[in-house]
Amino acid sequence: DILFVSDFDQVAKDSKVQTLFPFLESLGARLHFGFINTPYQFEATPKSERKMLEAAAAYGVKPASMHVFNDHFVEEGIKALCAKLGFPAVALTTRGVGGIQKLFTFSVGEHIIKEAEVPVIIL
Repeated sequence: DILFVSDFDQVAKDSKVQTLFPFLESLGARLHFGFINTPYQFEATPKSERKMLEAAAAYGVKPASMHVFNDHFVEEGIKALCAKLGFPAVALTTRGVGGIQKLFTFSVGEHIIKEAEVPVIIL
């Protein structure tokens, strides 16, 4: 079981995701979708679920489950959702921020790698 966490805004157009889902399938992994809803970028649950369904349809995958989880911060929500549901691994994509911009941009992926108690796949 692997939890794929995203904001699902651009995931249907993300070429990195095109490699992730077949890779996970080749491992025999059951894919679960997760969206972390925060007060700072709040969206209604039906909208989050619709975006997850659209992403699944775009890639021809059928997630074993979909979860909308509320937390104050994305990184804390990812860790809490993994712990609550017992997911043994988490996967997420990065926005590809590099160079000088990286000095001024917080990386959820880096935070998860440093603090998660489960293996993390980042593309």
